[in-house]
Amino acid sequence: MHIPIVSIVDPSMPLDAFKKIAYPVPAKDSVEFVYSFCNLITKTFLYEQKKMGLERIEDVTAEELAVQKAEKDEN
Repeated sequence: MHIPIVSIVDPSMPLDAFKKIAYPVPAKDSVEFVYSFCNLITKTFLYEQKKMGLERIEDVTAEELAVQKAEKDEN
């Protein structure tokens, strides 16, 4: 299928593993980096959806989802 793969990778990975990934993003175990990277991907996706006219029916933030999950876990 030749689907390009984007992946967050540990810089200490063996070099042959990098050859299987089209777009490796080297990163250490930084929560801030992973959050920023995922946030960038999400914002890009939403921007492209809006540009194509595929706006979401309901705009739910991550905080609202966390509250809903917490309420569900309590029950």
